[in-house]
Amino acid sequence: MAETTTHGGRFDWIDWMKALGIYLVVLGHFNTVGNQFVYVFHVPLFFVISGFLCKRECDGRLFWQKLWYNLAVPFLSLSVLYNHYDLSGTPFFLKAPNVIVNICTAFPFFALGIFLHKYKMRLREWDNKLMLLATFVCGLSLTVVCYHLNGFVALFRCDYGDHLLLFLIGGVAGTMMVFALSKLLGGAPKVVEIISRGTIIILGLHINAVLLIQEACPVWLALLYAVMIIMVLVPVIILIERYFPLMAGKYRVSKSNVGNKMMDTCP
Repeated sequence: MAETTTHGGRFDWIDWMKALGIYLVVLGHFNTVGNQFVYVFHVPLFFVISGFLCKRECDGRLFWQKLWYNLAVPFLSLSVLYNHYDLSGTPFFLKAPNVIVNICTAFPFFALGIFLHKYKMRLREWDNKLMLLATFVCGLSLTVVCYHLNGFVALFRCDYGDHLLLFLIGGVAGTMMVFALSKLLGGAPKVVEIISRGTIIILGLHINAVLLIQEACPVWLALLYAVMIIMVLVPVIILIERYFPLMAGKYRVSKSNVGNKMMDTCP
């Protein structure tokens, strides 16, 4: 059986999924032919991953502190860099006209990730190459169909295309496609792990590089530029993790800081 877990207990295929996902985010911001295809599933993909990785805490205070320090703080701080033209620092998704509707619409993907977490060992041990290839082809085919039938999708501005059901199917199909590809890729090299850890940093910094290079370019050049931007940001991720861990979401909340009296009663 192929090894799919790193020495640190990380799932290699999750690292691949996050790395591929953030690559698609960067690629989608280039005005190229077909770039709207990635919008069908790249945001739902991260919601599914977030649900899968969401760790249940017995102490509610510990859960909210971790959410604040490891997600909200880095995201809010990097939002200023993302919105370089808007010093308010307001995250782009909060500028949507119906943000509550947006969050509710994205929740099914998060819930799917939580559900799949119950089967994490089965997913880790699944190494049937033929079945994974069939899953990839099926996911790709469904995603292409949804892309053509549903029209433009932009979750960040509450645009779900012409049919909400096709939006949901496309998000799941695209996630399934990326999962299968990630499993087929096997062990994740160190650089992929770094990219996986630094997706929120890449999200906050890449748009400036995209605008600096040029938004409109041929597909092949956009594919290359997206790789170059991410590779340039790899040492930036390392530096931020080392010297500004709070910005990287690497702040460790101690259970002793919030009390552990509920731990003994947690199932």
